[in-house]
Amino acid sequence: MVAELHADREGGPARAVARVTAWLLAVGDTADVESARYPAVVEGPAEPLPAVFADAGGYFDAISWRPQQSAGHSGAVSWFTPIAHIVDTDPTTALQRLAVVVDCANGVGAVLDPNQFVFMNTDTVVHLHRLPTGDDFALRARASVGPDGVGVTTAEVYDKAGFIGTSAQTLLVQRRARS
Repeated sequence: MVAELHADREGGPARAVARVTAWLLAVGDTADVESARYPAVVEGPAEPLPAVFADAGGYFDAISWRPQQSAGHSGAVSWFTPIAHIVDTDPTTALQRLAVVVDCANGVGAVLDPNQFVFMNTDTVVHLHRLPTGDDFALRARASVGPDGVGVTTAEVYDKAGFIGTSAQTLLVQRRARS
């Protein structure tokens, strides 16, 4: 399945500005051999939001973000609950809520100061071994930045029942203009 969003360009033809591709798989019963790569992540007390995100609006008004105590090199962990519907008149599915959350991986796993750098995700790939359930999702994310302005964030993705998959984002890394 493929869906594209097109936008008009001044003086030129419309072009694709976003694309979603998904494989719809025929499923079967493998409950007797189910396994998860990582143990479940248990939500603990929330840490303060990073200062740069604390007063940010827009996207951050649509989610509850609860950073957890950092675990060093194993990656930063945050729990999220989307609090806005994607379409006001339609219920939001668990898979749609998860998609909203996975977009945050580059912020959760940030290794650069967002006051000094922009590290925008240019794509997001999500691989799930089971469908998500519930409203709350956790990401354990790590970023790496290369010498040429490109980085990668990878994340383990969880719901309250445990590990459900992974995500990867390519990052465009640029220094912020000095004021």
